[in-house]
Amino acid sequence: MAKILIAYEVDVGRTQAAAGLLAEKMRSSGISVTIEHINKINDETDLAGYDAIVLGSPTVLGGMMPEINGFFTVAKKVDLESTVGGVFGTSEINEEGPKKAFDIMKNELKMEMVDEPLIIERHVSGGEINDCDDYAKKIVAKLN
Repeated sequence: MAKILIAYEVDVGRTQAAAGLLAEKMRSSGISVTIEHINKINDETDLAGYDAIVLGSPTVLGGMMPEINGFFTVAKKVDLESTVGGVFGTSEINEEGPKKAFDIMKNELKMEMVDEPLIIERHVSGGEINDCDDYAKKIVAKLN
């Protein structure tokens, strides 16, 4: 069974809600999913054994939350080449933070990224739920 890690940072709760929706859809496909707050990713063993890693964060001042830098410090110590990757961000302002994280995962970590980042512009409801479902399906499909 494939294993996916969804690591997220949270501000007001939208990112955590999106992580839950992604996980629910992935689990319905028979995938093992672990959801962790980004502060629980402290060393290489926290990233070991996953077939896919999905990173989520709110956008703050044009970037992702500062705690995401700690994730990348750990991730750069691990061979994640060819690991499936995805990024989602919550923002009503811009998409720069998720795009930067996506580029790091693709170009520096050499991960097999899914399309482009998922951007959730409002509360996780309606169309955003469908967007989460579609993104989860893309990640699962990339594992097969």
